[in-house]
Amino acid sequence: MILAGVEIEDNEATVTFGDWAAQATWWTLGTFFAIWLLTLILAIVAAKKAGFSGWWGAFVVLIPVLGPIIALFLVVLPWPALKERDEAIDLLEAKGVALPSRERKALKAQEKQDAIDAEARRNVEAAKANADEPAPVAKADSADEQA
Repeated sequence: MILAGVEIEDNEATVTFGDWAAQATWWTLGTFFAIWLLTLILAIVAAKKAGFSGWWGAFVVLIPVLGPIIALFLVVLPWPALKERDEAIDLLEAKGVALPSRERKALKAQEKQDAIDAEARRNVEAAKANADEPAPVAKADSADEQA
């Protein structure tokens, strides 16, 4: 067989392609396994961050058919981590500890209310100033005077 001006025996071409295919297969399997392992680790970490057991994240990856259904349930269910956070915030507020995020939110709301109040005061003052001025008297046109 002549390929690009180089004579290659049929057996040599087959061996070369076979070596390449075997090597490509191992690279593909290795890449697939690395991505699968990374996905498994990320699912376990995500489940733990949500307050669930890490096994739930493992089930999502390890069980092919039920995994996505389990993932949907985990997304919809109330997360234990958020419940604990809310309980801790309520406890701190009950003890009178001011949370910085709540203080910033309250300051922004107060600034917004102050701006609305200032605008309302300007509108009231403008309305009073217009009420104190006498209304302009309309001059009659010369055509109206003759009639």
